[in-house]
Amino acid sequence: MNKGKKLGASEVKIRNRLFLLNLLRQNYRITRRELSKLSGLDPSTVTKITKYFIAKNLCRETVTIKRKLAGRRPIVLELNKDAYKSVVVNIGVSFTEIGIGFFDGKVKVIDRIDSDKNFKNLFNEIFEKAAKIVQKIGKDRFLGYSFSVPGMVDIDKAFIIELPHLNVRELDLKAMIPSESDKNSIHIDNEANLSLIAEKAFNDSLEGKHNIVFVNLSEGIGCGVMLEDEIYRGNQYTAGEFGHMTVKLNGEKCYCGNTGCWETVASTEAIVKTASSKGINLEGRYYSEKFQDLATTYRGDPAKERLLKIVEENLASGILNIINGYDPEIIVMGGAAAELPDNSMKRIQKIANQKALYATRGKVKVLRSVLGSYGERSSNIIGAALYAVQRNLEKIVM
Repeated sequence: MNKGKKLGASEVKIRNRLFLLNLLRQNYRITRRELSKLSGLDPSTVTKITKYFIAKNLCRETVTIKRKLAGRRPIVLELNKDAYKSVVVNIGVSFTEIGIGFFDGKVKVIDRIDSDKNFKNLFNEIFEKAAKIVQKIGKDRFLGYSFSVPGMVDIDKAFIIELPHLNVRELDLKAMIPSESDKNSIHIDNEANLSLIAEKAFNDSLEGKHNIVFVNLSEGIGCGVMLEDEIYRGNQYTAGEFGHMTVKLNGEKCYCGNTGCWETVASTEAIVKTASSKGINLEGRYYSEKFQDLATTYRGDPAKERLLKIVEENLASGILNIINGYDPEIIVMGGAAAELPDNSMKRIQKIANQKALYATRGKVKVLRSVLGSYGERSSNIIGAALYAVQRNLEKIVM
């Protein structure tokens, strides 16, 4: 929009609808009076817009708020989670989850399959299962397919740049869609970016915070970066790939082709391999499950306790670089890192803050994700549901 350009009546109407819908999505249950107060819009305008929302089935009037004072009790508006739906797909290195994303960001996981190392086979299996879900949703309420992936993507073209752990490069996702009508219904983003979107929506500790980094610990390490409330993706969509910063010049070879990347010493795969080399047995099928075993059974086991200290130091070394490089207000640790015990979280924050530059020393909080690492509570699959709504907002309010 050009500076000083006056908005037309239709543009103002759309802008106000978008504003109120976002407030409704953020608060889920809210009165018209509260919407007017938060938005600064005239009560009559709020009434007119919410009437339109109700007619479009975006929200509904529900039970009134009980109050002791006499007089009419205010009606509460509640977001209709079934207003629109999407198919959400969490493609992981070990397994892939497929489910339904609801209008309020909730998710229902329908299926979970092992991630075939042949990506074409994996995608065909995903789409076969997804197509059955779409039939139940109905095209008029369908927001598209929203993919979370462990790597770098061009979100505007739905183009995979690189998924190092899945050995995928330069892949046009739209070209793999069998149905022409579905090619423009593909939404895709990096799992850490989507996790950050979900965390910002549901983590009360992030309210009023504008510069945040989300560290997603899995077989690799990915980071989502938020600067001034916007996800920062970089010129070539590689921003936040801190898992591939060098922390050990002549270290182990990484899936990206370089050596000594952060994820070669601090990812769940690296940690499990270190445990194995030290003769430490960790229970579980996947790396994430083995890491969870370490995080929950270390007490009273000297070998596991020593390994956990190594984990803390290796994670802190990368977080220190993030603090010095981006100067965030908060760093949220998610994925498998959310399983770490409280003492580990405190030690990681202490190590990183002690070594940070003077200006930021002791000022950056390191918190755990309030969401999960997999399943219906996983941050990235919830982020995929929210992202599908975000990409369709203007169409929804038209």
